Amino acid sequence: TVFCPLRKRDKTKIPMNEVQANCARTPQDTAEDCKPSLENNMGRLSCLGGQSRSSMMVEHCLKIREDHKEDNVPTFAFMHDFDLHVEDITILNRYDNDKAAIFQMLEKSGVLRDTVIIFISDHGNHQKITMTNEWTIEYKLPFWYLAVPEEVLSQRGQDTREALKANQHVLTSHSDVHETMLDLAGGWGMGDAQWWQQHGHDPYLNGNSVLEALPYNRTCADAGIPALECVCGETIPQEHAPNSAPWNMVMRKVLPKIVAHMNQELEKHELISSGVCQKLIAKAILTLSSRPITEKLTGYTLRYLIKSPRSEPMEFFAIAGRGVMERRGVYVTTVFQSSRFAHWIEQCRHNVTVAGGNLYFCDCVEPPPVGGWEFNRTQQQ
Repeated sequence: TVFCPLRKRDKTKIPMNEVQANCARTPQDTAEDCKPSLENNMGRLSCLGGQSRSSMMVEHCLKIREDHKEDNVPTFAFMHDFDLHVEDITILNRYDNDKAAIFQMLEKSGVLRDTVIIFISDHGNHQKITMTNEWTIEYKLPFWYLAVPEEVLSQRGQDTREALKANQHVLTSHSDVHETMLDLAGGWGMGDAQWWQQHGHDPYLNGNSVLEALPYNRTCADAGIPALECVCGETIPQEHAPNSAPWNMVMRKVLPKIVAHMNQELEKHELISSGVCQKLIAKAILTLSSRPITEKLTGYTLRYLIKSPRSEPMEFFAIAGRGVMERRGVYVTTVFQSSRFAHWIEQCRHNVTVAGGNLYFCDCVEPPPVGGWEFNRTQQQ
């Protein structure tokens, strides 16, 4: 029942603390190593009794296979792995170890001798990494692992073995996954003839099996990969004029989020509440450009000013993104100081450094000892 939603009103569910206490994968693990997902993952936990959700599903599948081994009928299983729906990147090592253990389980059971294993990702990460360059690459290169048993390779001949090896370096898409599975199952036209007559000409099924050699210089267009999701492409940014619709939208909805991020970074070290740094307030955008990251995400690059009593303004450069449709939200990727001088931090540099804060986000509350808030650029040089 732990895999069912854990609603407070349902008293029959296993208590959360008991689930976590039984979740250790190794003797070194503690109850803290088993945590509910930080995203909206139906309130489910990723493990129970020292086993991951994935390993329990695989065990169940192996039991069904064993129960029907005398039927002499090919079997197919599809399992959806939720184990990595977490924010903490340090869990990746635990995830990798768990998947390695699952493959060892499959090998020990003898499944890998006559069963093709296809391991694919359904989408990119949905956490804070979403608007980083690393995530963009990950999104455009989804994971696809194919384990083909020696028995299948021997039946198909040396060409299939060489094709699989060469195709590791070729662009592929979800259509190719479909075509490869179809190829392994028997090819086009098998089974329900009426289904093939109705769906056989669907352009979205027009992939290529990776069990056959694909051109090394295959393009995204050849593979059916949309331009926005092509890792080889580069979208040219669009410059936006002051007071244009994108400019005003970023001023209202994106820039305040960026400045809030800067204030949060300062307050992590209590630099605002302790009176060392002033709370930052957005003043104006200087330049703005945008480019589509995916169909659901737009990236913005901007230079902007922060309000300050000093004669020289605080100027920053930022890269952020804003989701559309169900992915609404602002994701801050990069923020750094872009003006020539960062004199606003001179009066409290020591306090900020000792606290471990970001020097260039801090506009010191304490005024400079000479000249008030006015700053002599010649003297600074």
